[in-house]
Amino acid sequence: NPPYKVINERPLLSSLVTKIPDRVVVDGNNAIVIDYKTGGKRASDIKQLQDYAVELKGFGFETVKGFVVYTGDQSVEEIESLT
Repeated sequence: NPPYKVINERPLLSSLVTKIPDRVVVDGNNAIVIDYKTGGKRASDIKQLQDYAVELKGFGFETVKGFVVYTGDQSVEEIESLT
């Protein structure tokens, strides 16, 4: 069995507004949140990922990293790790 758990499209229930990241990969006290976008790059994409990361930190993860994957041009943007 892999040491990590992959969670696809599950709501983060701690906030007043339901947030549903495309994928969260959990390895012990560390989490990686991944969101896939089909359109062009927008500043709001990074903000959305940062919001997901803050929610996950609230669940007690020590480190949360985030990636936005743009399927159109096959590029990836990484957000700052929240430690």
